[in-house]
Amino acid sequence: MKEITIYWNTRLLNPKDVPEIKRLIRERFNMPNHTTVNGETTFNIREEDMELLREVLRNNHFDDEDE
Repeated sequence: MKEITIYWNTRLLNPKDVPEIKRLIRERFNMPNHTTVNGETTFNIREEDMELLREVLRNNHFDDEDE
């Protein structure tokens, strides 16, 4: 397992789509349902899911930061 932080940069997305996109990503990667006031979520991810997560984040204009 690896701890990473997601920065939910949603400015380029349609505001109506953001809650559903975040919900789907959270469900798929078992993320907690919270975000800091800075728009970040820190969680543990399995190594085998890292590449898929990066692709999903890249396609939705979110950033990840390895801890």
